[in-house]
Formats: sequence, structure tokens, C-alpha cells
Amino acid sequence: MTIKHADRTIVLQNGEIIEQGAHDNLLHQDGAYKNLILAQTVWNKASRHSDRTRKKASRH
Repeated sequence: MTIKHADRTIVLQNGEIIEQGAHDNLLHQDGAYKNLILAQTVWNKASRHSDRTRKKASRH
């Protein structure tokens, strides 16, 4: 199970609830949850690209 399948996700900032809802609903808001998911997506893509680059370099 991932956070995408949770009935409700609660986003905290400085100990305060700033957003709550299902994954899809939170993504439609322009808030902290959406920003976190976008940052994680960018990081994951960069990490995969870096892994492929290293594998190609090690073959030469």
C-alpha cells in the first residue's frame, strides 16, 4: 500500500494541519502536498537518469 491508496492523508507544517484529503484531491490543490509529490518525481527521474549514465560509463 502506498500513500496514493490512503483514504485520507494529513499534511503537517510546524505541528499544524495545513492540508488533508485523498491523494487525488490533494494533487488538485496547489499546496504543500502537491509540491512534495512534484519534488519527489523530479528527484526520482534525476536519480534514474544518473543510474543509467553511470551504467553506460562503466561499460566503456
